[in-house]
Amino acid sequence: MAKKLMVCIILVFLISGLSFGQAKMGKFAVFAALSLPTGDFGDDKTFGDAYATTGFGAGIDYAHPLGTEGLTWFSTGAFLYNGFDDKGIKELAESEGVANPNVDSGSWINIPILTGLRYETEISPTMDFFALGQVGLDFYMPPNSDITFEGGSASVEFDSGTSFTFGLGAGLVFNNKFNVSFRYLSMGEPEIEGTVTSPDGTENIDPPLEMGISVILLTVGMNLN
Repeated sequence: MAKKLMVCIILVFLISGLSFGQAKMGKFAVFAALSLPTGDFGDDKTFGDAYATTGFGAGIDYAHPLGTEGLTWFSTGAFLYNGFDDKGIKELAESEGVANPNVDSGSWINIPILTGLRYETEISPTMDFFALGQVGLDFYMPPNSDITFEGGSASVEFDSGTSFTFGLGAGLVFNNKFNVSFRYLSMGEPEIEGTVTSPDGTENIDPPLEMGISVILLTVGMNLN
């Protein structure tokens, strides 16, 4: 997993500049984000929903000029952390006859790596507007859970994986230095496999859970050069 992620990050940021080696140097920016789960990712109606809660994130952008004023090749790498509502795991345990289970769960981690285009235009001497569109991959790590109850314990473990991702966004740049943006990321509907371990043994979750992963990011960033 770590090796695949590193290779993907290197490829995205290298490819961004390979075809434009003679062009003006690009710009790097860093950002912090509020991560708001949308659609099925934030639903909590059945065990098959993701139960994600509001989280946070951070990332880096790289914008490389394409020779057309305002148009850049735009690449992003981000780390997103969303909490997990234990309600779904508790309902699963109670459906198996466990009374008042105590659940300790991890959190959702998503690492989207995207590349695409951004167009920026001046709307005042101190402010620019930009819009962007990107595609890429998400490296997701679902939360695992430990369950304790009278007479025993159990655990639910999910497999990590990758999924196709696309992103759309818009924002403002102030004094060519600071920026704010609204971004929507749709990270697919992967089939997430896993296991449930109980006093009776270990069983696969069958069928795998098909979860839609999507977030709205509200970001605040700063250009580094």
